[in-house]
Amino acid sequence: MPYVIDADGTDLVRLREGPGVALAWTPDGGRVLLSADERFVSVRPDGTGERVFVEEVPERGRLVVDWSPDGDWIVMSSPHGVSTPSGPATGNIYLMRADGSQTFHLGLGTEPSWRPESG
Repeated sequence: MPYVIDADGTDLVRLREGPGVALAWTPDGGRVLLSADERFVSVRPDGTGERVFVEEVPERGRLVVDWSPDGDWIVMSSPHGVSTPSGPATGNIYLMRADGSQTFHLGLGTEPSWRPESG
């Protein structure tokens, strides 16, 4: 079951009654994105207001995610070293609009993250 806790170790909050994995905070900090029941759901940090974010997600929702700095996109992949249907220890990288409306397969890789602009 996923939880959040204050940085000082106080105020442990269970985010949902059933199983799930906390993936990322939304860019505004208002919700937590979870993988639960092979889909993405979001919930407020106090454990209320659960709602389906994306019904059908790649790889049954077993993904590492990172939001773009502008909050418009989510990049996702299998965790490093995890075998996937596409092969051992090499996952697929996906790009999804932050509203869940479109998902694009970008190629192979693991552990994606956004990088700050250079120069």
